[in-house]
Amino acid sequence: MKVALINIIQHRQLAKKEFAPDRYFNPIIDEMGNILITEWEIEGTENADFLWVKDLPLVEHSDILNPPDTTPPASNGYGIEIPQEFIKFFDLGPINLNGFIVELKTHSSGKKYCESSILNWTAFREEANKPQNTEIMNALRPLWFYGQEQYQSNNLLQL
Repeated sequence: MKVALINIIQHRQLAKKEFAPDRYFNPIIDEMGNILITEWEIEGTENADFLWVKDLPLVEHSDILNPPDTTPPASNGYGIEIPQEFIKFFDLGPINLNGFIVELKTHSSGKKYCESSILNWTAFREEANKPQNTEIMNALRPLWFYGQEQYQSNNLLQL
């Protein structure tokens, strides 16, 4: 079965919305936590508000059942302090990008931080660069760039 992977934002835009007369999107979450819409839903889309789904890449569902390793890298002993302006990204808990979890932690000094080792997390970056994650990564990009800047300038917290 061919499907398109969508993110949580897209899921909220589509769920229970009419894509053609008397036909409604019903995104499903598979056993690996992927959010999917079917090729049938995409091909049948007539509603102008949702024609963007026709641009989503289709994949065989069996191809996504072998998920990437979402185990975060080991701590390198350093953290990146997260300023108040970026704390909002963690309001609902850790950032979860299709199973890749980025946690906000509290340093012994009381400062909020993320492990700096996440910047070298190759599998996370590969997931972040997938087309279905463009929207969420556009939102997170300022936080990511801030973290890279802090890391490159060696402005890190010793853990």
